[in-house]
Amino acid sequence: MLVGPALQVLMANPALARLTGRDAAVAMTGGVDALVAPDQREAVREWLARARAPEGGPVERAVRVLRADGAVIDTRWAIAPAGDATDVLLVHVQETRAPPPEGGEDLARDAMTRVFWAMPDPAVLVLERDETIIGANEPWCAAIDYRVADVIGARLDSLDIGLDAAARASVHRMLAHGKAVRNVEIAYHRRGDTAMRRASVSVEVVHVSGHEVLLAICRDVTAERGMEEHRRRTQRLEALGRLASSVAHDFNNLLTVILASGQLVGNSFDASDARRGDVAEILKAARSAAGLTKQLLTFGRSATYEPRPVDLNNVVRNVHPILARLLGPDIRLRSVAAREPAWVLADPTALEQVLLNLTVNARDAMPEGGRLLIAVTAVTVTDAMVRGAAADMPPPGSYVRLAVRDSGIGMDEHTRSRLFEPFFTTKSVGRGTGLGLSTVYGIVNQCEGCITVESASGRGTTFRVYLPPLAASGAGGERPVRRGAAA
Repeated sequence: MLVGPALQVLMANPALARLTGRDAAVAMTGGVDALVAPDQREAVREWLARARAPEGGPVERAVRVLRADGAVIDTRWAIAPAGDATDVLLVHVQETRAPPPEGGEDLARDAMTRVFWAMPDPAVLVLERDETIIGANEPWCAAIDYRVADVIGARLDSLDIGLDAAARASVHRMLAHGKAVRNVEIAYHRRGDTAMRRASVSVEVVHVSGHEVLLAICRDVTAERGMEEHRRRTQRLEALGRLASSVAHDFNNLLTVILASGQLVGNSFDASDARRGDVAEILKAARSAAGLTKQLLTFGRSATYEPRPVDLNNVVRNVHPILARLLGPDIRLRSVAAREPAWVLADPTALEQVLLNLTVNARDAMPEGGRLLIAVTAVTVTDAMVRGAAADMPPPGSYVRLAVRDSGIGMDEHTRSRLFEPFFTTKSVGRGTGLGLSTVYGIVNQCEGCITVESASGRGTTFRVYLPPLAASGAGGERPVRRGAAA
């Protein structure tokens, strides 16, 4: 672990967490005192001060560690400055199992230094005040796709990593005023990549060989922030769905009265009466409005839904000719089926609606023509895929995936973030209701699935629908049984 000048724990690795029975983050909150048996705390403070003193050096002592469950275990602590620093100490804690090996202070200092720079986590960076890099470990360099040798001696702002200048300036202001820098988030990207990531950074001023340097402890939080944004977006869509269902139900009741009354009025006129045509227009508009309410109910998961075992390959094959006519001659359509039957539990008409709406969206994104690929595959989503994904992913497990990829104009981040909201559209007035993709979202949710979108301006768009699979016995007449994880 790393210990600061106020005996605060700056970093605790998983090994210390296991030894003390605490989560690593919890181990950092109570300071050194919380880790030591009460009758030995004063002695440990004295040993830490001795190791920090300029005339001091590495210290090795037997320490009784207090576990989270109240048990006390015997350990051996090797205490030394982090590198040549005097403010931050590196403490190696080992449960006592055998007599400690013989060796001098130089051996302990060298061992502590090697351990510090070889730690797989966290990412560590040491800087001069002018941001010249004088030390960096492998995790920090791997996070930005540089080699250690390439960054030593370079200024931080010379690296191709797009660091947030405003956040860096804020860190320097806090340090200048003697304030602690803890878990400040800074945006960055990997070398040669434009996708922005987020890092949580804590910075400590330490003294090395008589002058001040900055010790930065960094942790990538991109995946965590992505999950938080996904939760917020899902909650917003769920709230919109409830509102849409409520409004659609009430409006549907009014339309029922309008349609019934219109039919009665129309039937009261003779066939040659011109007013009969006026009533017909009223009924036509009312039926169109009823169609919109049906889409709202689908988005809100309140529409009639009749799931049954269906092979998604067959759904794509059946609707392919209709989609080809819808796209026209300037867009080349290609569909690829999974090697094995792709059984899911869904309403086949609803799945056709999903394909139709995604195809219309792709067509409108390719006004000059292009290519559209529809592919069905069986996939397994792993923990690593979820952590490293740029787009929202379903939980780890087995899925049947429907991918719809176009070569169109793509979309920016703002459009992607609101894509499934009802009535949100980028089309001109009169060219769309803004309910097509929200209907897709509602249908996928009814299937207990997940939909993701990957797009960038000028680079096309790919929608991926993940549906829980059914056992292959669905090819027979019996109802299949779910397998794998449901989204």
